Formats: sequence, C-alpha cells, structure tokens
Amino acid sequence: MIRDGWPFFDEREVAHLREPHRFRTVDLSLVSRLLEPYWQWCADRVPASIAPNAITLTGFALVLGVFVATLAGDVTLRAAPSPAVCAAAIASIFAFQTLDAIDGKQARKTGSSSALGNWIDHACDVASVQLAMATTGASIGLGCGPALLFLLGSIIVNNFVTHWETRHTGTLHMGNGTSIYEAQLTMMAVHGLTLAFGPALWSRAIASLVPALVVLPFSDAPLRLWIVVLGVGLIGGVGMVGSVLRVKRATGLGGGRALELAAPAMLCVAGALSLRALDESAWMPVTFSVALLGLRLIAGQILGQLGGGRVRAFDLAVVPLLVSSLALPLVPARVGVALAWANLLLSFVVTVGTYVGATLAIARVLDVPVLTLPPRR
Repeated sequence: MIRDGWPFFDEREVAHLREPHRFRTVDLSLVSRLLEPYWQWCADRVPASIAPNAITLTGFALVLGVFVATLAGDVTLRAAPSPAVCAAAIASIFAFQTLDAIDGKQARKTGSSSALGNWIDHACDVASVQLAMATTGASIGLGCGPALLFLLGSIIVNNFVTHWETRHTGTLHMGNGTSIYEAQLTMMAVHGLTLAFGPALWSRAIASLVPALVVLPFSDAPLRLWIVVLGVGLIGGVGMVGSVLRVKRATGLGGGRALELAAPAMLCVAGALSLRALDESAWMPVTFSVALLGLRLIAGQILGQLGGGRVRAFDLAVVPLLVSSLALPLVPARVGVALAWANLLLSFVVTVGTYVGATLAIARVLDVPVLTLPPRR
C-alpha cells in the first residue's frame, strides 16, 4: 500500500496539508488592478459546475501548445515563429492570464479552495512563464544559447526567490517587480512588435532606432539584448531585492537562509559552463535542462510551503548537470553531446514526474479529485 503523500510528504507534512487551507497574498500590481473588473466579469459567467483546477490547467495547456508549435518550427528557437504562432502566443498568454485570475474566484464561489488548488495554481504559473518566455525568446531571435539561458535562468531565480520568501514569511508578494502580470504584458508586447515590424526589428542596434541613445554604453548592441537585460532588471531584479529584504526583516538572513538561495545559482552556473564547453549544436538540450531543473527547484519551495516541511538547501536532481558541466572540457565532443542529451532526458523525467506525482499525492492526501469538484459532504 502506498503511504499518503509518498514520496513528497512525510506524516507530519501530510497532517499539515490536511489542516484548513490558508494563504495570504499581497498584490500591488497595477495591471491586476486595471484588469480586476474584467476578471470579475468573466468569473461571474463561469458555471458553478466547472472545477477551478480545470480552469487553471486549460490556460496552461494553451501556453504549452504554442510552445510546442514554436519548437516544431525550429527546435533551436533561432528562427522567429510564424505570424500565426506569434498571434497565437499573444492569445494564449492573455487567455492564461485571465483563467489564472478567475480560478481562485471560482474556488471561493464553489467552496472548493484547498492546498491542491494552491499547488496547481502556482505550478502552472511558474511553468507557463518558462514556456511563454522561451517562445518570446524565439520571437526576438535569441535562439538556444547564452542569451536565452540568461533569460530563463533569471526567471528561475526570480520565481525561486519569490516562493522562498513565501516559505519564510507566509505571504506571497506581487507587484513590486515580481508580478507575473507585468511579465505577461511584456511578453505580449514583444510578440505584438514582432507581428507589426517583423523579427528583423530585434537585430537592429538600439542607437539606430533612437539616435539619442548613442551616448549609452553598448549602444551598438542589438535591441534583443537590451530587451533581455532591461526586462530581467526591471521586472525581476527589483522583485528579488524586495524579497530578500522582507525575509531579512521578518526572520533575519543568517548563513543558513542565504545558503538556501545557492541551488538555482549553481544550476545557472552549471548551464553556462556547459554551453562554453559544447558546440552550438548541443546548446538546446543544455538550455532546456536548466529550465526543467529550475522548475523542479521551484516546485520544492512550493511543496515545502504547503506541507510546512524544512527548507532543503540542495536538490540531488541537479547533481548530474553539475558533474557533467565540469567533465565536458575533458571528454571528446561526441561524448559531450551525448551527456547533454542524457541530462535533458533525465531533467524531463524528474521534473515532469515531480509535478504530476505531487499533484496526485496531494489529491490522495486530501481525497479530492483533480479535474472535477469534490462531492459535497
């Protein structure tokens, strides 16, 4: 017989999951304030027979579908998606944003709020941002490589720190730079510009578009790199600093808590070392290995918060990529390529297994269905 919660929760964490569900959010996002009337209008029209989790997963499926279409066009993400895919990307991000905003309202309306809904909501949030950001990277011609790794790695660290803060303070802060709504709006704008002006826009030097900016350092750098650096700095950097400061004020920031932030940083460093040692033909599996393992690390933070478990400073799933990143300069090129693809396969298995397995485990612990409303008791 499989123990309830195994292998994600021990007995104490299972008991914590079964306690009345409580979750506090501080939403300072201007975008959410502007769209709240529209979201409420949509929520009022959702039939009471539809489960909140089905709403969340539908939005995620739309974003996943567009990512798969982008990957089918060019697995390296170097070729810009077709206009149809760009338009679909805008529609899928907006649809996910809407559905993600109304699933909680539907949960309250149907009296079905639970730790399972909390997990699915946040799991789909972090996964959809990674998928949509990869599609956006293709839209501006980043391709799998250092720039896309920097972009996805920054999103990983940002989401990790956000949920790390939630574990230590009990509050999810949004709108101080970390809000998913601002990130979604930025991605939709990027796709819109690609549709309007073509992908060649992102290859132009920023000084050629705005001559007054010629005085800036790196004014001859392509616009795509400015978008990556400024987007990460404005949307992610401010939020991460705010998260660290709030944890420091609430609980202090000793060596132990600071060490908890090492895992995503080590993951990104391992990815960068791997890219440096490999030919461009193997950059794709490395980039997506980092993205998948980042999602695994974030999942650990979310599950720890839900179960009230101790914070683990390291995840053994990252070890193979760390070891191979150090070994790549010492092995023949063909062996390095094989290691890159093996890491991608392993990362996919452990990450998808974590998300699917945790969903089923929480549903088993709470004795509630995943895609339908629980029977009234």
